[in-house]
Amino acid sequence: MSAQQSRRSSAAGGPRAREAFLLLLSAGTLVVSIFLAVEMSCGEMNGPPGAPQPDTLMFLEYARAAAGGHAYEFTPGAGVSTGSSSHLYPVLLAVCALLHGDALALGIADFILNAVFYLLVVAGVWLIAVRVERAAAGWGGILALSSGVLAYALLGRTDMGLFTFVVTALLVAAVWDRAFAGGILLGLAAWSRPEGLLLGLAVSIVAVLRHERRWLAAGIFGLLNVAAVAGWNRVLTGTPLFQSLLRKGYFVHLPVSGALAASTVDFARLVVGMIFGLGSGREVYALPLVTGAAALGGLFLVRSAAGRRVFSIWGVAAAGALLLNAAGGWQGYQFDRHLAWLWPGWLAAAACGLSLVHDRRLRMGVGAMLVGYQLVTFPFFVAEHAEGVYSTALHCRFARALDAGIPQGDSVGVLNYPGLAFCMPGRRLVHLGGYVSPRFAGRADVACNIEILRREPATRPDVLVFSRSEEVSALVRFVRGPEILRERLVFPEGLRLEAVRADWSLLDGGRGVQDPEVLQIVSGRRLVDGIDIGYRKDEQRHECTGQGWSGPLRLGPVVMRGRSGGEEFVDVGRVFLTSERFRAALVPEREVVLVLRTAAAVTAPVVYHRGLRRNLRFDFVSPLHLEVLVDGVKATECDCSLKEGSLFTEAAMRIPARAVKGNHPWIEIVGQHAAFEWWLYQ
Repeated sequence: MSAQQSRRSSAAGGPRAREAFLLLLSAGTLVVSIFLAVEMSCGEMNGPPGAPQPDTLMFLEYARAAAGGHAYEFTPGAGVSTGSSSHLYPVLLAVCALLHGDALALGIADFILNAVFYLLVVAGVWLIAVRVERAAAGWGGILALSSGVLAYALLGRTDMGLFTFVVTALLVAAVWDRAFAGGILLGLAAWSRPEGLLLGLAVSIVAVLRHERRWLAAGIFGLLNVAAVAGWNRVLTGTPLFQSLLRKGYFVHLPVSGALAASTVDFARLVVGMIFGLGSGREVYALPLVTGAAALGGLFLVRSAAGRRVFSIWGVAAAGALLLNAAGGWQGYQFDRHLAWLWPGWLAAAACGLSLVHDRRLRMGVGAMLVGYQLVTFPFFVAEHAEGVYSTALHCRFARALDAGIPQGDSVGVLNYPGLAFCMPGRRLVHLGGYVSPRFAGRADVACNIEILRREPATRPDVLVFSRSEEVSALVRFVRGPEILRERLVFPEGLRLEAVRADWSLLDGGRGVQDPEVLQIVSGRRLVDGIDIGYRKDEQRHECTGQGWSGPLRLGPVVMRGRSGGEEFVDVGRVFLTSERFRAALVPEREVVLVLRTAAAVTAPVVYHRGLRRNLRFDFVSPLHLEVLVDGVKATECDCSLKEGSLFTEAAMRIPARAVKGNHPWIEIVGQHAAFEWWLYQ
């Protein structure tokens, strides 16, 4: 053993090191005690010690359902969902729920579990720093202990505590060259968070570059577990992605050019913020510039094989994580909670960078600056934690009051905050955002949810809960019935919640053709097919496509409240600026009467290149001139007189029998128009 290795071994395992380790854990326990005191003082005594984040309650509910024999079923009868973004963390909580399932005991077990993760992460940063550079022996642990953002993220009691622990343990295994343990940890990472993919790729890439076969095997094992998770997700829900990820990201909500531009800009912001602590509250993460300089020194100037391995893995994974978060548009959310798993490696690199400063007084001075600044900003994160606990406690109080005030069999619908289900045990909760309610998963626009509620009455909640910011949504405006409960919160004001009895009368109207003149035209004919535009089931079944603007624009669905045939109702449609087409089930060689529900003027949401949103009004010229093609051949053309104001127009077009050649022809309608419904009669 070389002298340098002997010194490192002594630093990592000698009596002084053990004393330092125990002192580190004692100080970490003090930090945990501070956060526990905050939760006990700001939370509810008849529930968990205090849920610091809305997702905390969501995980607790998943755990309670699993312990009750309904794994992945968030609320009774909701169906299987993967809205937790983690398979492993709910299982750990479910074990706690099996031991004692009441809310208070489960909340305490959840806090203890995450406190252990926090202490192990702090110890892991210390171990990495000690192993890489002897002079970094104390700095790693001290920097980890004084980091407010690390404590805030890990003691937030979400899956991030578990995942950050697994990542830190992987870095410890890498620095001690324990490839077998690293492989096991990579497998656990895949089942803990979707970012496990980044770790498997990072380890594989570094292993190839360093010609380390054992670590390459570990990386491949991690990637195999990622594939297993994707397969398991597909078995559960029909999609390899977690349902909580289906609606997220710039590439879902923006045109491709805009998504690329926004992702590039956000990536640059994240890199600058990570290194220099600037933007989205990052100025309180650590001392700007100095921390970045120290950490970059540790990343690029450390010469030991162990250091190069661990920081190479961390660097590749960090680059992937920053790209992923940039494309997702999540930067700054809860102080970059989704990037918290990178912080242990960053702090360890900063500690190693400090050790490279040869002048002892300069090293101590710079280290004191870093630790001092983190200690000064630490109370900020404690305060943020307290505010989160207080806010969630108010939500819980509202949910319990609602649960006690409505009949036991009533279901509750929420646009957000699905964790409220934890405070209403046994009651069916419908999450119209879709994360935990499978029927609404993956719907990028509330209009699509309205169509589901119109066409599938079994999905409708009896009561609707919404916040002040959500009361302007189309869904709330059109189904808002008598008020049941309202809570105006003095602090913070934006968390006011309201519960109303859902009134579905506007969504129940408009079934079938309403116009008397059109009904007379189709009298004696049989309805052979129909397409409800905006209703994904119909659109997918008929392979509907539409051509609108080209370039960096995206046109959203139209939600319109109007009348037809004397009945008022709400319908969802789309604007087609060039044409639309779909397949229809028809009888060949028989005349077709094609009926369109449209309108003279509609307002549609438009998303521009970089995410700018506008509601744009479209006024169509009457008569509306449309051409109908069947399998690419012009079959007929029609001039439809449009009814003005808030009136739907239903127009009939005749397709001659000779134009219908097959059982499932393509029907294409050419011309600028809005379409809400299509009916085909023969």
